[in-house]
Amino acid sequence: MTDLGKMQNLALELVNVCDSIIKKKLKNSIAIGFWNRIGKPFMVNQILSMNDGDIREDLNNMYKKLRPHFEKKILKEMIDEANSLSGIKLSKLKNSEFDKAGEYF
Repeated sequence: MTDLGKMQNLALELVNVCDSIIKKKLKNSIAIGFWNRIGKPFMVNQILSMNDGDIREDLNNMYKKLRPHFEKKILKEMIDEANSLSGIKLSKLKNSEFDKAGEYF
């Protein structure tokens, strides 16, 4: 077996994260069998057959779609840290961005 590229490794890590989420949610034995025998192996084989450049492009598109959510998560973490360090709760400032950030994670 050849060494995997950095993007292939990253994509396979994402498949493993998805796999753990799916396994928590699937209850139907037929669906579980389909995922384990067809779904996940198909994804892994496709990743292994792609070059890093193609995977990079796909992962970049995924990042662009998810980026706003993670930016709000970072803002929420900053708000939580500020709340813990100061005596003033930032939520009292009635800022809509703070409220939106609170929706995430």
